Amino acid sequence: GTLDIESQRGAGTTFRIRLPLTLAIIPALLVRVAQSVYALPLTIVDAVLRLQPHRVQQLSGLKVYQLNGKVIPLLHLRELFKISHEVGSPSKEFLVTASVHGTQVGLVVDELLGQQEIVIKALGPPLDRLEGIAGVTELGDGRLALILDAAQLTANYVRHVRRIIPEVTEAEAEEHVQQLQLFTFALGGQAYGALVEQVSEVLRPCALTRVPTAPEFIEGVVEWREMPVPVVDLRKRLGLDTSEWDRWTRFVVADLEGQYVAFIVDRVLQILSIATEQIQPVTVPLPPRGREMVKGVCRWDEGLLLLLDLAHILEPEEKGMLSIEPASATHVDVNM
Repeated sequence: GTLDIESQRGAGTTFRIRLPLTLAIIPALLVRVAQSVYALPLTIVDAVLRLQPHRVQQLSGLKVYQLNGKVIPLLHLRELFKISHEVGSPSKEFLVTASVHGTQVGLVVDELLGQQEIVIKALGPPLDRLEGIAGVTELGDGRLALILDAAQLTANYVRHVRRIIPEVTEAEAEEHVQQLQLFTFALGGQAYGALVEQVSEVLRPCALTRVPTAPEFIEGVVEWREMPVPVVDLRKRLGLDTSEWDRWTRFVVADLEGQYVAFIVDRVLQILSIATEQIQPVTVPLPPRGREMVKGVCRWDEGLLLLLDLAHILEPEEKGMLSIEPASATHVDVNM
């Protein structure tokens, strides 16, 4: 491992110990920069949003971003990796905010590819000496994605920024601890949120295997990580009007306390960080199952967000129905 020592005159000394990376499975956010795919551990990701160029400013020669009344340092991964903006430069960019050593930083990427659980594999020599690279993982399509160590990537930048931007106060740090990370999506014109840790992966619609005897809200099963996973139409399950699938439709694979289910949603929005005090109880009377399913409501930039507990979308007896026999299935191709 490594030991980092950071001293400031009159403030004290900080010791940081990094242990060698071993084989592990972690939830990660996959992003694209130029033609390469990178993975960021979700444990450091605060929020994901579209970059608004008018919020970018120069402060003492450094790029910063105005976000929720604060100024955070901004780092373009293209510039960090010395990739020309002429190489597959996107028309729109995205901002991933991350907490690094108590300081919030913004990482600019070309595209968000979704989140999934990844297997971490250590790099062998001489690649293990690359700064800012924590390991590598193999994606479902066989491509390799480097796992970024945001703390190491931005260490020098953050130290320089701290001399310009005031450090996070203890009150702000406490507020950060009390925040929830939400995976947000849309059904119709309504936005919904679920805890990030409940979501395992986001898939594009793919070939389904229909099951004639299954309940109406079960569209079929899909193969995911070499196992059949039931696909639930969330519109039908919530009693909403059905709609045709389009290019924005996604399958959200969720872990329902050890049982995996793919929920069909109209659109994936973003990962959002919400303070717990922003979440208010639903004032509309709900049946007992509804109270378990809907955990609250909060306001965000786009309006009201309903917070769902995906583990309670289905009743216990309905979860038992999800043990679908392949012999009764009919294969259906889905092209989106």
